[in-house]
Amino acid sequence: MVFAALAFACSLALSGAVGSAAASDESTRVSPRIIGGTVAPAGSWPSVVTLYDPAFDPSINWFCGGTLIAHRWVLTAGHCVVEADPFGVLPASAIKVLAGRHKLSSSGGERISLRRIVLNPNYVDSTAANDLALLELSEPSSQPIRAVIKPSQASFWEPGDPSYVAGWGGTVAQPAECGGGSPEPPCPPQYNSDDLREVEVPVVSDSDCETEYPGIPLFSTFCAGNTPTPPGNDEGKDACQGDSGGPLEVETTSGRALIGLVSGGDGCAAVGFAGTYTRVASFRTWIGNYAASVSGAPSPLGFGKVKVGRKRFKSVTLTGTSSLPATVGQFSVSGKGFKRAGGTCTSTIESGSSCTVKIRFMPKTAKKRSGYLTVTSGKGVQYRRVKLVGTGR
Repeated sequence: MVFAALAFACSLALSGAVGSAAASDESTRVSPRIIGGTVAPAGSWPSVVTLYDPAFDPSINWFCGGTLIAHRWVLTAGHCVVEADPFGVLPASAIKVLAGRHKLSSSGGERISLRRIVLNPNYVDSTAANDLALLELSEPSSQPIRAVIKPSQASFWEPGDPSYVAGWGGTVAQPAECGGGSPEPPCPPQYNSDDLREVEVPVVSDSDCETEYPGIPLFSTFCAGNTPTPPGNDEGKDACQGDSGGPLEVETTSGRALIGLVSGGDGCAAVGFAGTYTRVASFRTWIGNYAASVSGAPSPLGFGKVKVGRKRFKSVTLTGTSSLPATVGQFSVSGKGFKRAGGTCTSTIESGSSCTVKIRFMPKTAKKRSGYLTVTSGKGVQYRRVKLVGTGR
């Protein structure tokens, strides 16, 4: 079995770290692209981005896709951000994100540098287990963000349900023996697409997925694809070279939701082999540690005038405002006279749910005071900062 790392190996001789990562170890890796699909309608995938080497134009050396899940965060495949030999995570300066462009050779869109790359700590390069990474943007994107599937939406991606994948990869199917992405016969030449393409593929049951890929890490990976039957693969639908890290989505009653990231497979639309995708639902908590969002109200929280030595209690209501759970590492309160005094919030603020943090203000002098309630994730990301104001009298 070949777990295909699906980063695009550009036909040009790339320089620098990204070129090395995209083209390395081609004897055991293949890069996915959209097989059996069509050009996507303009604007139909507003959250899809492409990753490219900033030393080159994105229309000629992009190598992976990704999805905006927050205005400062892109979710992509882990194998898109590592070098194979020696193994290591690429520096943030080696990758740039292009958002808001449908045809790569056109103008427009946002070219955004990275602040940092966060590879899932349990990523296994040899099996593509836990194949995901987060890219923190140096500035927020103005493009729409995509919701990550919630446990309550599991009924929308059961075996046989339609799902949709998009990317700028090529369009020629590859048999399983071309798992390494070799252009030599019997492997057809591989071409990328200038236009964003999409295709509908059915979700494959875990039992069938494991039959096709014995030992596949089902906690982190699942299969989707219209697997053709012998003697040919002309009816197959799949992702392939250049689509790595791109989105697999389903329609829900509340709009599109992200269920997978293009990860690998044997060949592309090959007989008997569906594509493999990172199961993002298994990583909502890890993703939320970085990309979840929380609102806080009222802000500022005013206590008015309080007699010196007396106490007044008020509460801040915190609400999970993204599709991800916010895992809180710390509720910290600063400012003289202010102190956390309980409330209903626990260590997790689920998507769409609210809780309260009770704050006590007890002035020791007749003076105006201010401070902050700061809500921070277990990874040190600041979810929300609410100003606190009060006056001793």
